[in-house]
Amino acid sequence: MTKKRILIVSDLLGVSCDINKYKFFDGHEVDILSSPLLAKIETSELTKDEVHKKFTNGGIETATNQILTQKRKKIDLAIGFSIGGLLLWQAISKGLIVTDLVCISSTRLRYEETKPKCNILLFNGEKDPYAPTDNWIKKLDVSTIKFPNQEHEFYKEPKNLELILKKLTTLQSYN
Repeated sequence: MTKKRILIVSDLLGVSCDINKYKFFDGHEVDILSSPLLAKIETSELTKDEVHKKFTNGGIETATNQILTQKRKKIDLAIGFSIGGLLLWQAISKGLIVTDLVCISSTRLRYEETKPKCNILLFNGEKDPYAPTDNWIKKLDVSTIKFPNQEHEFYKEPKNLELILKKLTTLQSYN
């Protein structure tokens, strides 16, 4: 297997995954970016709702531009957790070159109207009320896997993340 360039962008509190726990990442060049750091948001004194408001009031644009500034080489696989998926989606739409984009619980994608030029796979919890609708998924022609009986933060469960990573081994950029 050829060494791949993998970019991971965290959720709005900086949570992604501990790559040392998963063999999926072994032998690859992996870069993990923190969404709050990209957005220049100090989260330690803020509630989750306050952090969310800062993202929607300019933080998304700031973080997207930071990704574009920091990442100039082609990315084989980009993985975004929650808001991280939206940041990657928008960065790709603005010129970031990515082969495969994986968005995990990226509910704010439901507001996007155009699809970036790359392969896209979404993972959502079936019980997440803010996940993109079936109509949105059909309209944008995006592949989606729904985790049964799961809510928004299903990705924080190691067993669910293992299932996601197992599925990712079938992607073009991984092989």
